[in-house]
Amino acid sequence: MTKFPHWQKFLSRFKLGKSEKISFKEEHSESEIKKNIKELLNYVEQQGLYPEIKIIEANEPEAIVNGKRVLLFCSLNYLGLANHPNVKKAAIETIQKYGVGAGGSRFVSGNFELHEILEKKIAEFKKEEAAIIFQTGYVANIGVIPALLNLPKIGPFTFFSKKRVIFSDELNHTSIIDGCKISKAEVVIYRHRDMKDLERKLKKYQNQEKLIITDSVFSMDGDIAPLPQIVQLANTYKAMTMIDEAHATGILGERGGGATDYFHLEGKIDVVMGTFSKAFGCLGGYVAGKEDLIRYLKAANHPSIFSVNLPPSIAAAILAALEEIQKNPDLRKRLWENTEYLKENLQNWDLIL
Repeated sequence: MTKFPHWQKFLSRFKLGKSEKISFKEEHSESEIKKNIKELLNYVEQQGLYPEIKIIEANEPEAIVNGKRVLLFCSLNYLGLANHPNVKKAAIETIQKYGVGAGGSRFVSGNFELHEILEKKIAEFKKEEAAIIFQTGYVANIGVIPALLNLPKIGPFTFFSKKRVIFSDELNHTSIIDGCKISKAEVVIYRHRDMKDLERKLKKYQNQEKLIITDSVFSMDGDIAPLPQIVQLANTYKAMTMIDEAHATGILGERGGGATDYFHLEGKIDVVMGTFSKAFGCLGGYVAGKEDLIRYLKAANHPSIFSVNLPPSIAAAILAALEEIQKNPDLRKRLWENTEYLKENLQNWDLIL
């Protein structure tokens, strides 16, 4: 006799005889969603709007695209560390030791020691108390923003009885926009880098819980957020601050520490988020801040609970890239020299204003 008679009885409902088959009534109608997808695809293909995904046969700075050797100017591998021998060596050696995957989410199966080391090192690099790593920068934003604005109700504690409001720069990255949507908080958009507009809107929400979010360096325009003024406004109107350092970390500042290094605002911004896929030439994201904030986020953000952690090999590669950034300022110097060289010649050819 089975130890689970009720379970056996339940399963018996689904047993089929040898000759039995499951048949479905043939339907010629299709869902509206499928129809809309077909109509959309037909339109964009007819208009030549469907995005072509190119196949690259060699890595940068020179790449082979459709059989032709070209220079790749659209890459995010700003310092060329994706191909650095020490970075590649660290990844290969770690794969040989640990394999290719992390095996599970950090919340369930735990961290490798490399994950712990990386979090400690990136916190030190950003001059913050602690840090948490994520699978990508995009994942970091869609995991952290909802966690900040939706504290769980535990025991006698009831949080955010006041209205929750996010103030977001109009040119913020899509990952920030999506994180705001998932949070279900009210989102107030302020004009790009316009501190007068931000202050006008902050004044309208004096009694609400507030979070100001901005990219520190805007990826499409290349300009820098006025972080000192944002911090000042946040202090005046009792708002929390969060910045996305994706395009600043490793590039800006005397140490390459990002916009917080550039403006000497280490420890002054509540949530400092960034990625390892740009200047580091690797993969992943991080959030740095005060110890209590990071301890909360480690237990409250969904990606850490419901998604597999970064592979140990990637953590090792990031650590090697971080070491190169810290010990070799010539990497940044060469980047800025190349940037000025390109701008100067494009201007001479009347290709940019």
